[in-house]
Amino acid sequence: MKRREFIALIGSAVTVPFVRTRVAGAQEPGRIYRFGVITGAPRPAPRNLALFDELKGAGFVEGQNLKVVADGFGLRDDQFAEVAATLAISAPDVRRQ
Repeated sequence: MKRREFIALIGSAVTVPFVRTRVAGAQEPGRIYRFGVITGAPRPAPRNLALFDELKGAGFVEGQNLKVVADGFGLRDDQFAEVAATLAISAPDVRRQ
C-alpha cells in the first residue's frame, strides 16, 4: 500500500465515525467545531467537495457551526509533516488526512 493510499484510508476512518457520531447525537447549540484537513488535493477537488457535502448533510455548515483549518489543502509531499505538526498543536475537533 502506498503512503497516500494509507493516509486516505486513515483519514476516511477518522472522518466517517465523526460524522456518524454527530448525526446520531445532538450537537451542542452555539458550538463551532474545528475541522483540520491534510491533503495533496486542492480545496475544490471532487473528493473534498463531496466531503463538505456530507458534512453539510450531517448539519455541519462552514461559517455557521464549522470552521475549517484551511492550510492543509493542496500540499506537496515535503509540506505534510510541517502542516500536520501545526494542525496537531491547533487541536481541532477532527483531523482528516
